[in-house]
Formats: sequence, C-alpha cells, structure tokens
Amino acid sequence: TITAVTQGAPMPDRKEIVIDKDTTNHTASFGDITYTKPGTYKYEIREKNSEIPGMSSDSRAYQVQVVVEDTGTGSLNVKEPKYSLLDGGSTTEYEYGENTPMTFVNTYDTATQQVIIRGTKTLTGDTLAKDQFSFALTKAEKVGSEGATVPLPVIGGNSLEEGETVKNTDATADNIFFGTITYDVQDAGTYKYYFQEVVPEDEEPGMVYDDEEKVVTVTVTYDEGVLNATVSVDTGDGTAAGESASLTFHNVKKEATLETETRRSP
Repeated sequence: TITAVTQGAPMPDRKEIVIDKDTTNHTASFGDITYTKPGTYKYEIREKNSEIPGMSSDSRAYQVQVVVEDTGTGSLNVKEPKYSLLDGGSTTEYEYGENTPMTFVNTYDTATQQVIIRGTKTLTGDTLAKDQFSFALTKAEKVGSEGATVPLPVIGGNSLEEGETVKNTDATADNIFFGTITYDVQDAGTYKYYFQEVVPEDEEPGMVYDDEEKVVTVTVTYDEGVLNATVSVDTGDGTAAGESASLTFHNVKKEATLETETRRSP
C-alpha cells in the first residue's frame, strides 16, 4: 500500500497493489502521480500483514520524497525522487533503479505434522489369519467446514479415500495400518475420521463381527509459528498417544451347532 506522509499530497489511482505467484516478474506499479503545484511530497510504501497461515510479512517500509519546482515559465519540474529504507528504528538511503526496485521479502513456513492411525484385530474362538477381515474409512470431515478439503491417510503413496478398505495384513495378522496423515500450516482445524469393520455379504458361519464405529479426532493448531496435531479416539475401542491412534476391533467365532428333533413312533 502507498500512503501520503505529506498532508494533501497527490496520490496515484491505485493505492494498493497485489503481487502473487501469477504476477509477471513479481513486480507491479501503483501508476503515475499528477502534480499541479510545487512542493515537497513524501510517501510511504509498506506491505500489509499477510492473512495466509504460515506466511510472514515484511515489516520494512520505503519512503519516497518527490520535489516539484516551479520553473518560473508557467511549468513544473519534478526532480528525481529520493528513496529511503525504513528498517526497525533505522533509516538508510535506498538506491532505487530498474534492477533494484522496492523489494519485500516473505518467508513461508513449510512445517508439517504427521499422524499415524493403526488398528489391532482380535479373534476369540479361532485362529486369526492375514487378509481375513476388511476395514473401511467410511467418512472424513473438517468440523464446521462442510465441503472443505480434508487431509487423508496415505499408504505407500496412495490416499485412503472414503469407502476404500484395508485388511489385517500389516506385519502380523493382528495388525491393521490405516495410513499416515500429513498436515501443514494451512490445515489448522479439527478433523474427524470414521472407521468400521466391513461385514461381508457372505458372512462366515458362527462369526460375530465388530459393528462398532470408531471415530478418531485430530485437532491441528498453528500458533506463534508452532504447528501441532493432537489425536484422540472419541468413539469406539481404541487409544491415542502422541501423534498416533490405535483402534481395536473384536470378533468372536462361535461354534456352530445343529439342532435336531427326535420323534418316537406311536
């Protein structure tokens, strides 16, 4: 933004310009200023505070002094402007030129936090085998932000989308790996992930499946340059510690019985 330090100083048409990733050479101009009377005019140019999470703002400012002289022949002469850099409590002369425009420097925080979601499978009454059971991410949402993009668990470079399943195949038959979720500084908010065991259409005789929905909540904060992710298991059997959650699915295999009826002949 450009503001007038000298009261009543003429201003350009554009008092605010936006420079983003699509701006040619990351350079923009406020435009021309028209002077109608002699005088010394001072302006200050500074960057507005960024509202982008993780993006720093440049606190430096530039001061421009323009001297307009009356030539005595009915015209005005605008002398070469003088530029100064205001940095903290110091002011230094700035050599403005085609290759040295007024420059503002921003830094983006690329910090990330990862959350791991695992599961444990128990089977009472029979021997547990790998790939025996399937488990689905049934829903993922950002609380209070309907339709918002939600970071998803990733397994081997692939996202676990809603409705997709994993099996109890991680390392041993009782282990389930739902994936690793990565959050960055723009992901501040509360997220909920819903998991359930998938009951097959052709149910195994005598098998009692775990139909309890498990809900993992991840709260992501970015405060004073520090990114944090806190994990909790809100619904269902499971535990949370640090940046990880473990869900437990219990199944029971009951012995099948065959009921017979014995009749006596009269």
